[in-house]
Amino acid sequence: MLALVGHHRRAVGLAILLTLAGTGLELAQPLLARKAVTAAGTGALPWRLIALLAAVFCAQALIGAVGRFVLERTGEGIMLGLRRSLVHRLLRLPMPAYDQHRTGDLVARTSTDTTVLRNVIAQSFVDLLTAGITTIGILALMIWLDPMLCLLVLATVVVAALVVAGALRGMRAATEHSQAHTGAMAADLDRALTAIATVRSSRAEHRETKRISAQAEGAYRSGVRAAKLAHLADPAMDLAANGVLVLVMLVGGLRVARGQASLGDLVAFLLYASYLVGPLMTAFYAITHIQRGMGALQRIWDILT
Repeated sequence: MLALVGHHRRAVGLAILLTLAGTGLELAQPLLARKAVTAAGTGALPWRLIALLAAVFCAQALIGAVGRFVLERTGEGIMLGLRRSLVHRLLRLPMPAYDQHRTGDLVARTSTDTTVLRNVIAQSFVDLLTAGITTIGILALMIWLDPMLCLLVLATVVVAALVVAGALRGMRAATEHSQAHTGAMAADLDRALTAIATVRSSRAEHRETKRISAQAEGAYRSGVRAAKLAHLADPAMDLAANGVLVLVMLVGGLRVARGQASLGDLVAFLLYASYLVGPLMTAFYAITHIQRGMGALQRIWDILT
C-alpha cells in the first residue's frame, strides 16, 4: 500500500499538508475561545477575537475541503492505474492460470476489489496519519492546560483502546473470506449465465442456484463476523467519548469552583476534549477500513505478482 501511495507522493503530500494546516487552525480555536471568555469576564465583548475566531473557522473548513478533494482525485488516479495494470496482466496470464482462476473472480478483482482499495487510500490511509498527528497535538495542549485532568482523560481512552484492539484482530481474516466468497459467487454466476442454454435444457437451474447461493451465504457469514467485530468496538468508543466529556465537566467544574483553574481554561480544555473524540473515532474507522482493504490488496497482488 505504501508503494501505491508512493507513486502519487506529491498529491498525497499536498493533501496531508492541507489537512495538517486545517488541523492547526482547528487547534487554535479553543485558545481563541479561551481568550474571548477571559476577556468577556471583564465586562467587554471581545469583538475582534470573535471575528478572528469566525475567520479561522471558515479558513479551516475551506482548507479541509480542498485537501479532501485532492485525496479523492488521487484515489481515483490510483484506482485507474491499478485497473489498467490488472487488465494488462489478465490478458497476458499463462493459459493454465485461466483454469486455476474463474473468469468472474478475475473480473471481481478488477472491479470490486479495486474500489475497496481506492476508498482505503483516498480516505483511511491519510485519515489515520492526520488523526495520529492531531491527537498528539491535542494531548500536548491538554497537558499544557491541565496535566492532572489530561491523565484522567488518557486513562479512559486507553481502556477503550484495549477493547478496540482486541476486536480488530479478526477483522482482516473475516473480510478476506468475504471477498473470496464474493469473487467465487461472481465466477459461478458468470459461468452459469454464459452457459444458460445448457443449464436450462438440462434443468440444472436448482443445482446452479444452490451452488451460487452457497457462496453468497459464505460471504454473508464472513461479512456478519467482520461487522460484529467492528461494532463490538463501537460501544467502547462511544463510552470513551461520552465518558471523557462528563469527566472533564465534573472534575474541571470542581477545580474551577475551588479556584484551582479559570473558567477560560475549562472552556478550552472541554473543547479540546471534544476535539479529541473526532481523531480517535477517525483513527478507529481508518484502521477498520485498512484491515478490509488489505484483503482486497492481497487479492489484487496475487494477480499482479
